[in-house]
Amino acid sequence: MELLSWLCGSDVSNNKPFMKSIFSTISFRENDRSQITTLKEIKYYDEMNMSPLLPLPVNVLPARIAAHISNDNLNNRLSLAQDNSTTAEVQLQNLNDNQIDTSGLVDYVHFGPDGNSFLRNIGVCDRPSASVLAKLLLDRQANFFANPEGLEKKTRAYLKCLKDLESLVSKASDILDQTLIGRLRNEPWCLAFVYLGNSSEQTFQIAAPKDIYLIDDYNIASCFRPLSPPVINNFNEFYKKFGSYTGELRRTNRANELRDRIVFRLDLLVTDRRGKRMVLVNEKALELLRKSLIVYEVDEIKCQWTFRGKSVLSADKITCALEHSETKVELYIKFQTETNYIDVASVITRLLLSVCNDEQIMVVQFKLAQSLEEIQRFGFPVDRLLKSAQEKTDNRILQRNLPTTTDSPMIDSSSPKSSRKSKTNGSTEHLDDEMNGDTNSILNDSRNTQTTSNPTTNTENYDEISTNSIQDDIEELMEPYNQPIYCTHDRILTNRTSNNPCESPANLDLQRYKDLFHGIPLFTEKTVRVTKPMLNRARQLATILSGLATQVFSVPGNMMNLYRDSDANKAIRCSFHHKGPLFFNVRYFESTFAEQFDSEPENVGVYDSNMHKVINFYFMNTCHLLVHNTCFGHDTAFIRRLEHTLIKFLPAKDSFLEVFKFSWNFQ
Repeated sequence: MELLSWLCGSDVSNNKPFMKSIFSTISFRENDRSQITTLKEIKYYDEMNMSPLLPLPVNVLPARIAAHISNDNLNNRLSLAQDNSTTAEVQLQNLNDNQIDTSGLVDYVHFGPDGNSFLRNIGVCDRPSASVLAKLLLDRQANFFANPEGLEKKTRAYLKCLKDLESLVSKASDILDQTLIGRLRNEPWCLAFVYLGNSSEQTFQIAAPKDIYLIDDYNIASCFRPLSPPVINNFNEFYKKFGSYTGELRRTNRANELRDRIVFRLDLLVTDRRGKRMVLVNEKALELLRKSLIVYEVDEIKCQWTFRGKSVLSADKITCALEHSETKVELYIKFQTETNYIDVASVITRLLLSVCNDEQIMVVQFKLAQSLEEIQRFGFPVDRLLKSAQEKTDNRILQRNLPTTTDSPMIDSSSPKSSRKSKTNGSTEHLDDEMNGDTNSILNDSRNTQTTSNPTTNTENYDEISTNSIQDDIEELMEPYNQPIYCTHDRILTNRTSNNPCESPANLDLQRYKDLFHGIPLFTEKTVRVTKPMLNRARQLATILSGLATQVFSVPGNMMNLYRDSDANKAIRCSFHHKGPLFFNVRYFESTFAEQFDSEPENVGVYDSNMHKVINFYFMNTCHLLVHNTCFGHDTAFIRRLEHTLIKFLPAKDSFLEVFKFSWNFQ
């Protein structure tokens, strides 16, 4: 009040309308690049002299006013040196807080009790907002820890800032913009701790959230010693919001496909050519497998065999292991290793049969690995057995039991050990005569037959389409993209010698490009030289794909990915799906649609409407790839689900066409 009265040349404390008009024009900027509103109604604006209680720092005052400040005491308190960082902020010191010194991260200015009180009363914040604090941590952490002196003190200061940010984010999660959230997910700013070697000593590290694991099992954590958050209330949930996750066993699309294949063919596995059930089948284990089988992918499998009190650890060549209890069956397969159906058949057969031999395991392996047409060619009643299996599972044999995860990095999981005792009682193996007769012919003819896709038999009434059936299918298709955490590798590597329909090409090695295009990553083969025209095409295609993802399918844009293969590849592949994420070839886009983009008319509206053909093409392509999340091949079930997908999303696509413009900037 005193300052305003002095500025106006008269006592204004009782003039409420005037004070209201004055305060309605005042705006304090948040950073050193924001503008400040001119106080037009104040007299003597250009003739202001120094006031000992002037409550504003020099770098947020107009230059003509700042030039009048000459009081040495005031200047010393203001710390007049201005920070050149684009995210640097000057904040008031909170005198009521027994504060740890955060200089270098968040710089505060103290104007004395009266000055601070005055600024709080007129709305100046004494602490940074969540957005400002997050930017400060992102931009300043490297320089803050560059000097190794006083690391303990710096760690306490950084931890305090993290606590403040956690408190702000938990109270108002909507205040962070998408660009900042993207930085918080991908750049290092989180304080984490890791053990030094095999000792009990810990050191800290600043890391990106995706590189930090939330500890839910301290026994496993003590073995692998990953980067972990500080043991502070709510920090696990805080880090989880930006990409940290627990090192838990996770189901993947490959695991789901194997689970579906086993359950779908279960009756086929334990019957002979006449459709008769094998005499040594454990019916209880069969039903348990049908109802509760879960398949996991893990990075490492360590099994232990015990015989007469002697235990031996398994060799590294083991690709799968099975554990079961009275309520569930869990099958573990090795991550990024081609499915070894011999090993899978071995553990499944030993569970289902009281006594089994190698020939029976080979028969089960044949029934699991080969196509249904190939199995039927050897005389097995495939249609009748699969129809029976479908009825038993209530026509929902492809229903997922657990959420599907993304192509995210997996830690070395400490897989549960299985103990198996060798049977030495010399039991006689009673085999069905017909089964023994089948074995040799199957083994001789099947060893060189390649594994093909599983054309699921569909016994539904094809003419019946209901709202419920469409909704059920869509929820299952979109499940991988509705998880709270969704990310991809920086490298895509496949080493298969063959591939199923629309899957990633065999022997593919893609590296991620440094920049994003409307939030979509670009992958290239090593031999590809990235050029400016290529990046322009990638940006054009990304505009379409990002719009389809966010506006039509209502999922994060990172379900879409761009890739550019080598010109040396004769066949130009349009797209493929890889464990959830969808990949679209920029080279195909260049060769097919480049002319439409290069012949841009003067009328921008006509240009946008001419792009409808391109958008419709990629809409159909996306729907096709999405259906492969649940359907293994191009069979009747695939066609039905593709129809459901089109019925669901066509209205949203048509609305998208009406408003689409290439000038949109999707993030």
